[in-house]
Amino acid sequence: MTNSPASKQSPEPPQRGRSLWSRVATAVAVTGSVVVVGTGLGLLGARYFVYELLAPIVENTLTNTLDRPVELGEVQRFTPVGITFDGASIPTTATQTDYAEADTVQVGFNPVELLL
Repeated sequence: MTNSPASKQSPEPPQRGRSLWSRVATAVAVTGSVVVVGTGLGLLGARYFVYELLAPIVENTLTNTLDRPVELGEVQRFTPVGITFDGASIPTTATQTDYAEADTVQVGFNPVELLL
């Protein structure tokens, strides 16, 4: 038996993988997407914490520190160096008739000291 020229198949060219630039571009796009989504979710979580959860935490801390009930208003503004609450009050108690009220409470802090 002889091989006829019609039965011979030409060898397929070797398959090349994706080029280096294509792989780098894909890696950069995926990494960039993960960073952007992670940053967005982190900012949303931080905003929720500051505007929804921080006032009750500060109220509890002040109540324990002063040994008096403290009522803080909602967070009006938050910056990296301070926070503003919409009013605060220290109501009277059964044993103490003095009280305090404020229309706005501004708290400033140094973020560098918080990190150290």
